[in-house]
Amino acid sequence: MHESLDRSRFDRFFDARRPAIAADLCEYISLNTQTPHEPECFAFLARYLEPLGAPLQTRDRHPLLSAHPDLSPHPDACTEGGPSSGFAVFENGQGATTTTRFNAHIDVVPASPEDPAAFEPRVDTEAIWGRGACDTKGSLVMLAEAMRFIGDEGVSAGKRVELDLPAEEEIGGNGTLSNILYGGRVDEAICLEPTGGEVFRGHRGCLTFSVDVVGRSVHMGEAASGVSAIEGAVAMMASLRELEGVLLQQARSHDAFARWEFPLSLNIGKINGGEWSGTVPERCTLVGDLGFLPTHSLEDVEGLIREACAKAAEGRPGGSHRVRFHRGLRNDACLTAESAPVVEEWAELTGVPASHIAGWNVSCDARHYVHAMRVPTIVFGPGSLKHAHSAHEHVAWSELREGAWMLAQYVARERVAGSPTDGRQAR
Repeated sequence: MHESLDRSRFDRFFDARRPAIAADLCEYISLNTQTPHEPECFAFLARYLEPLGAPLQTRDRHPLLSAHPDLSPHPDACTEGGPSSGFAVFENGQGATTTTRFNAHIDVVPASPEDPAAFEPRVDTEAIWGRGACDTKGSLVMLAEAMRFIGDEGVSAGKRVELDLPAEEEIGGNGTLSNILYGGRVDEAICLEPTGGEVFRGHRGCLTFSVDVVGRSVHMGEAASGVSAIEGAVAMMASLRELEGVLLQQARSHDAFARWEFPLSLNIGKINGGEWSGTVPERCTLVGDLGFLPTHSLEDVEGLIREACAKAAEGRPGGSHRVRFHRGLRNDACLTAESAPVVEEWAELTGVPASHIAGWNVSCDARHYVHAMRVPTIVFGPGSLKHAHSAHEHVAWSELREGAWMLAQYVARERVAGSPTDGRQAR
């Protein structure tokens, strides 16, 4: 069955709700929820979700989190104590046979130096501006308004809607992993992220690494007898860039990622080396991230990075190096099959053939639902990735409207047993 919703009625609903939407999202944005301050928003979320029939539950970090193989080793991550993340179940749809879990992370990145007023939201006729507007506080409001509309219309949701509100997404995804460890039967997941309203069925991975290069320090007057750690690091970067080229060539022939000019990339984000301008440098450390596709595991990528660094070291006798993966992102790649019910149903809603629904060239928490929960997962949401984390972060009214309309239609649809989009066939 498919509950029919009227677009003109939705537009009138949304237009009438605009002042309230602006007030709610601005209040949410004004709360500085960068890690470890995510609990600052719990009081707001409780007030916001309660009238929608989705009472907020706060959750401590799961006791098994610290031992999980997918744990993020980011230095700012915390594996015990709490509460740190939220969870809710909407009353509308409790009798549905398909359970869809949504994810809208509550943490944000810090304000940038060029935007010290990031937590002072502003509203104009085109958009709502501020830290988290599109990544991903606007996504929560989009989902909430979709649920509010179908409730106001007296429509019974065709799907049982659960909501993860995790901490620590920006530093590796431990909040989502912790919520998943609490269990529950779920048929599919929708990770809300700033995709510009496009639907993706997976994403590339991202691995943080560091390379410690050791040379032999001598006075610059005897430079020929020394070994420069900085020059060694430069050689490492060149070899890693060659590895990036190989991975890019492979990625551009992958059906789900071929659309992207850069489906993955290497980024050397930090360099620290040398002791004195008149001394051949003894030490230099590189820290970077390397993207990769679902064709490679995290262990594969670790091996490729080690090989690239060893290759660079071969022509530089007298020095040494060490590659480490102990801190930073450890985000696996993931991809959901085109035939998965959640992909096919979104293909119907958007008019985009399932075969054209691609993988995203960014990583997010969708991987945890695919790998740890073993359910088909898509990524969708309002706002542009290029504006996230920046002084220009905003979410357009038009994207909030279209996103809420799409979600209202999706949630209202009942997946009938035996149909091509029957969730039970995919499990």
